[in-house]
Amino acid sequence: MIHRKFRHYKKKHQIKAGNDYLVMKLSEELGEFVQAYIISKKQCAKQKRLTDRKAIANLTEELADVASLTMVFTQENDLDLEKIFKKKWIDTTPKGFK
Repeated sequence: MIHRKFRHYKKKHQIKAGNDYLVMKLSEELGEFVQAYIISKKQCAKQKRLTDRKAIANLTEELADVASLTMVFTQENDLDLEKIFKKKWIDTTPKGFK
């Protein structure tokens, strides 16, 4: 469903969205997520502060963008996201998580 919506977005905005575009867009969205996190922790300029409710809503929207673009990237590159997570987080202990 996310992949289909993304294809519609590409067509509507006449975007050639190969891997380069997806990686740059993912980087942009990750930056927006970090900014939303900083705002949610009130570690920003006073004029950027939001109510707690709005800050959390913004944070979750940006997290959804990061997750969605990650899923689109894996689908575009025939990668199995579930297998990737299982291998990295379930089958082995990641470095620093002992």
